[in-house]
Amino acid sequence: MKNELATKIEKIARLAFDPAAAEGESVSALTMIARITRKNGIDFDGFRNLLGVNAPTSRLQRTASTIVMPFGKYTGRTLEEIYQADPDYLEWVSRAVTSRKELRKQVLDFLHTKRNKN
Repeated sequence: MKNELATKIEKIARLAFDPAAAEGESVSALTMIARITRKNGIDFDGFRNLLGVNAPTSRLQRTASTIVMPFGKYTGRTLEEIYQADPDYLEWVSRAVTSRKELRKQVLDFLHTKRNKN
């Protein structure tokens, strides 16, 4: 349960702090985190512990494979999850989404990394 909850909160936090997310998306994501933690009786110290903030290598460290999609049919899913389910969708985002330059760059970088691994 703890790992599932931590994973869920971490995904939402990534959306909240994503530079490509609109302000309203960030506020909604942070509100959702507060509701989840309160519902589960987690205080601030418990929240830090849950996310492993005190660990030597923080699980909150941002990597290309953990960027969360802030909109669309894959909202809240990481680029890696989307790539596994529907790589064509990421190709579409890389071409069609021009209003969110940071997200587009992240998707392009992610796809470039994937292509170079294969």
